[in-house]
Amino acid sequence: MNSQEKHFMVKLTERLISRFTDRIIPFAQKIVFYFEPLLTDIDLIMRDDGKEIIGMLASTIGIRHMYEIIRKDIDNEDDRIRRHTAKVIAVVAVSLGPEEVMRIVRPVSAARNAIARHTIVKAIDEITGMLGFGVAKVVKDLGPLFENLLRDPDHRVKTDAALALARVCEAVAPTGMASFMVVLQIVREQCRQTSGKGKMLAAFLKALGSLVPLVDPQDAKRTSEEILPHLINLFTTPDDDLRRIVLRVVKQCLAPEGISAEYIRQYFIGSFVDNFWTTRVATEDRLTKQLLIATTVEVAKKSGGAEILQRLVPMMVEDSQEMLLDRYPPLQQLVLDAVREVVQECGTMDLSSVLVRRLQENALLALKRDIEGTNWSSLKCFVAIMNALKHAMGEYEAELLPELNVRLDNMSNEFVRAQAADALGMIAEAIYRDGEGLQSLRRISKDIAERIQTEERAAPLASCLKALASIGRVIGCERLDPPPAELVPILKPLTRNRDPLVQQYVIEMIEELGLMYRRFAKIPEAARPHAARITPDLHTALLDIATKDLFPLLASHRKQTKRACTRAFAVLALVTTGFLHVAISLVSNFTQDSRDVRVCTANALAALADKCKPFTVIPFLINEYEKCEGNEVAQTVQHSVLKALRFILEEVGPQGKDYIFSLVPLIERAATEQSLQVRRMAMELIRAVLFVMVDVPVGGTEGFPKLAIHLLNLAHPNLVEMLSGKKDKVSEDRIKLVSATVQVYEVARLIVGSQVVFQYLANGLFHPSEKIRDIFWRTYNLIYLANPEALIP
Repeated sequence: MNSQEKHFMVKLTERLISRFTDRIIPFAQKIVFYFEPLLTDIDLIMRDDGKEIIGMLASTIGIRHMYEIIRKDIDNEDDRIRRHTAKVIAVVAVSLGPEEVMRIVRPVSAARNAIARHTIVKAIDEITGMLGFGVAKVVKDLGPLFENLLRDPDHRVKTDAALALARVCEAVAPTGMASFMVVLQIVREQCRQTSGKGKMLAAFLKALGSLVPLVDPQDAKRTSEEILPHLINLFTTPDDDLRRIVLRVVKQCLAPEGISAEYIRQYFIGSFVDNFWTTRVATEDRLTKQLLIATTVEVAKKSGGAEILQRLVPMMVEDSQEMLLDRYPPLQQLVLDAVREVVQECGTMDLSSVLVRRLQENALLALKRDIEGTNWSSLKCFVAIMNALKHAMGEYEAELLPELNVRLDNMSNEFVRAQAADALGMIAEAIYRDGEGLQSLRRISKDIAERIQTEERAAPLASCLKALASIGRVIGCERLDPPPAELVPILKPLTRNRDPLVQQYVIEMIEELGLMYRRFAKIPEAARPHAARITPDLHTALLDIATKDLFPLLASHRKQTKRACTRAFAVLALVTTGFLHVAISLVSNFTQDSRDVRVCTANALAALADKCKPFTVIPFLINEYEKCEGNEVAQTVQHSVLKALRFILEEVGPQGKDYIFSLVPLIERAATEQSLQVRRMAMELIRAVLFVMVDVPVGGTEGFPKLAIHLLNLAHPNLVEMLSGKKDKVSEDRIKLVSATVQVYEVARLIVGSQVVFQYLANGLFHPSEKIRDIFWRTYNLIYLANPEALIP
């Protein structure tokens, strides 16, 4: 059978189980036999179906009958059948509770047959995977079981028991250590005794590493000091899987407090760097490299960042054959990521002046060696180091900035220019240094502005705009060179650029300029800095951008661009006091065919109402709703107007209480329209109005309960929309309309009370149409679950 047929078979069997209840017992074994392979299916839906039906069967027939069914399979010779049996036991534990299943697990774990014991170990592992922290309920019972299983004479049982113990400890952390104190001693002994045995040693090391976070600090310190010399000896193992587990255990053993930093410096760091920071490890899978970086950061936290950086910094720029072939070596790339993490986590306060200088030089040299300009590791490492060492930036600035300017002027590679601009923008705060580097940033902004006027490629142009906005945020746009009055004419043509990144960053730059003017809005024009004054030409240019140039960008495919555009509308309208022009221009967008443009326009109007008060927008929307009647696009415009009003009320919150009554005539007309889409948006607008009523503080709700009942009267007829139409299949528009109406009832309950809402639903609960009864009962259930006590008179 294919997946769909299997799914239908599962649903049919569930119906039979629920119908026959305990009379299904004679057929339970066949049901388990047929459906247990679904538990290991590659399809997630099939696995869920298998868990659902076996769990339902276990809940119906009980633990005793389930044990009778799976008892013979526990010691089956076929490993596949035993794996299925272990999963069945885990599903039973989820359905009936782990306490019931322990009645099976406890005696079988002491069986003479090693195969049966192994099945129980796998079952414990599966139970932990499905229950997670829920296995903590039986952790007291699991302790004695693991004491025997970890000493089992069968190596396979012992190995898988250690892996199951590690999974249990990770699930119940940081609790449960009281049950595992004896187990901890056993795991210590086994780690010493199984030296050289790959899989078994790896399993017990993993178990030990999972136990360390559970114990108290003193025991954790003692355990870590005892196992660390053994782990150091395993650094040279050729087994890749064992090396990964050693890294994980090292990270866990170094976490407890009390580990001597001197011991780590003297005996640990040298061997750790020599054996793990190699080209072989750097070419392994991504998870191994992430684990190595995380372990290195943990070592740096314990021993100090200077100790680990002394060994890693020289590796940042080591020459290799791959560097000569214009390829960035994987080891150097991994070192750059690790140095960045260490600098960000541990800081640079304990670094010597020599190490600081070398760190700065190697970071710049690593960036210069990226001749293609596409290596993000070198850029991120450079930025992290420069921002962390901003206290030492003054001495290095004279050497750093010329090198970045050379890369910014690289005409042969656009990505090198983009990378240099990104670097300048990201380290702007480090260069500024509380005002000391103001003149340097002004020179940089001037160079970038000149580059913006001459740049033809999209990637460096977007990076230059982003860097200019970053510098403006650091020093204030009024201090930029050229001043804002000269920048606006430069930025205005760029709004017509077709590259989405350029569009986004030019909007953000314009928004930064608008926010700068807004900061000085309360200061008299004569008292403002010269660069912060709005001249008539600048006022006209900003208003022109807000009413003409930004509109095409609402159709951008990038969400970030559309969000920045909606913010920019509100900021520019507030700065230029031209919110009337902006509102009128935005409302005219509702006649466009593109749904994305109309939705973004509604969002922009909501942002405009939030910044400039709702009275600047709502009258135009009400007028547009009435004016468009009779036009070909009337339905589209009315739908968009209702959506915009809903967004406005959701944005302004309780401030919208003053505009509720003025919207009632419009809601009355929209709620009685023939169009399903318009009525659905009317229901969503009613829901937004009701939410505003709910948010209004006590004492400001005069007339709101009566208005809520009036709105319910308008919404109630739409609840029976399922019965409308001659087609047997209900359309998607009708379903959406009914769903929106149900949401109105949910919110109205908070204002008029559950009893009033129940009066609207009472008759429909016994309607002759099954479709109508279904939606009324669903609505009633929502009201009942929300507050059942409120339904009582």
